[in-house]
Amino acid sequence: MNKFQANKSASIAIEPDKDVVFSTPSGIELHGSIRLPKDSIQSLPAVLIISGSGPVDRDGNAPTQAGLPQLKLDVYNWLADILAEQGIASLRYDKVTSGATGLGPYASNPSSLVTHSFEQIFVEPAKSGLQYLAKQPGVDPEKIIILGHSEGGLIAMLLASQAKPDLNPAGLVLAEPSYGRFLDIVARQLVEQINQTKINSNEKKSLTSWVNAGVSMIRENKAGFADTQPPQPPLLKPSKEAKQWQDMVASIVYQRMQNLLIKSEDALDPCEIAASLSLPTLITAGSKDFNTPPATNGPAGSGVWALAQSLKNKSADSFKYVELKNVVHILRDIGSQDASTMPLTSQIDYPYSAQFSNELEAFMAKFS
Repeated sequence: MNKFQANKSASIAIEPDKDVVFSTPSGIELHGSIRLPKDSIQSLPAVLIISGSGPVDRDGNAPTQAGLPQLKLDVYNWLADILAEQGIASLRYDKVTSGATGLGPYASNPSSLVTHSFEQIFVEPAKSGLQYLAKQPGVDPEKIIILGHSEGGLIAMLLASQAKPDLNPAGLVLAEPSYGRFLDIVARQLVEQINQTKINSNEKKSLTSWVNAGVSMIRENKAGFADTQPPQPPLLKPSKEAKQWQDMVASIVYQRMQNLLIKSEDALDPCEIAASLSLPTLITAGSKDFNTPPATNGPAGSGVWALAQSLKNKSADSFKYVELKNVVHILRDIGSQDASTMPLTSQIDYPYSAQFSNELEAFMAKFS
């Protein structure tokens, strides 16, 4: 038994999940699950787990939508299990749009949600969660680590960059984090998928230009979005498959993304935020992650690797960037399988990444 294994086996027992509710200054009530040490006399490390984008709840699960089956990932519950085995407390929560939190104060007028900023809807709740966790019995407020997955990685970095003297996170875990401006990533994903289709080169070129025009339209709009009129679709007589992609671009870029919530998130550059940080950090990128790949030739530069380089020079003594072999965005190890032909519903059948688990345990051992 090595030194780390001995410490792990001797770790303090952590209580099972307990449902909690905490609120933001603007009145949003967040529902979550907390795991605290059985012996509250101890002063232990704790982790705030922040989920990725979409309507995924505190466990990483999403409800049934438009004929699609429920996505039961349980990835954040798995992370809490790993931490509990080390005697580390944790808090994870249902962000606005998910789980028991739902739409919260926006339920009576759902369309009003996107008229608020990314800071108010997603960053403030995380900040309130951090403050709530720091006040719990048995938690050492000087040993709180923020773990953000995907978009949650961006939020984690924002919290660290906005830290106050009375609450500075001790470290960051950025699992498959956002690596570039939001709309650059969306555009890259759409264009890569379009280029993989069998539509002709002129249709691909036209659709790519339309994607980029939509991004520019959002970024240049200074008067608001109510009177914005999208340009006409570029393909007058598209093939059947091209028509499907044209409709998808129209839906995503020219409808769902045309609002303040998206524009305010897109204004945030993860690499710029990372460059301002100097605290112990673990960054991971799955080698088969399409959403946040280790490296890409897209407009955001070189994927998660670029983000890691932004942080590396300031925290070289306690920094680690790991490429997870055969791992997809939901932290599953799919082995030799081709991720590009495997739907998310099939990826769930594969095991969680043992490599990620080992790296997380080793990183957290620094704080125990």
